[in-house]
Amino acid sequence: MRNYLIAVCLLFAGSVQAEYIVNTGSGGTSSTGLVADANQFLAGQFTLTDPYIISSVEGWFGPHSEGKLTAIIYDNKELEGTSVELPGNELFSQQFLIDSPSTDDYAWDGAYGLSWELDPGTYWLAFEGQPGVENWGWGWMPGEAPNPMSRYAVKPNWPTWEPLYGDYLGMRINAVPIPAAFWLFGSGLVCLIGFARRKKA
Repeated sequence: MRNYLIAVCLLFAGSVQAEYIVNTGSGGTSSTGLVADANQFLAGQFTLTDPYIISSVEGWFGPHSEGKLTAIIYDNKELEGTSVELPGNELFSQQFLIDSPSTDDYAWDGAYGLSWELDPGTYWLAFEGQPGVENWGWGWMPGEAPNPMSRYAVKPNWPTWEPLYGDYLGMRINAVPIPAAFWLFGSGLVCLIGFARRKKA
């Protein structure tokens, strides 16, 4: 009976997995693109129709990108009287180390092991180099992602974001639907209670 209970718990745990809710595909290996660093922030917009817990965020970075960058989730800001949408308030952030010194190394890199809870709505994923951070770095983000974000924005060396056109940067977001996450947590509790009762018996 005990082995059966363990098997059921493992089955429950394996049935709920993170999925890519945003995946632009690789950003290509061409010379077109932009640099994310302390003087220029880059962001892509995405919309959620269901609540999720974000587990990882990644960007497609090119050769010689290295040092610490910060991945940030912003809410969405609509400029009054216009159709322009830009990053608004910062919601979550996480530093990560990017290190791809090879001359031909293009790869996904970003922040992992996250637990960022987002309700349905429109948001922005940004990659930034933060001044004052030890070993802050920069990341070359080639364009030409085949399934681009709905919008892109850039924040050059001044305090405001502005729309970015024509550079389809590679970004992806891995997440677990919140109802599924709660279900998994609940199944875990049931398993623990079951083990405790079996032990007492």
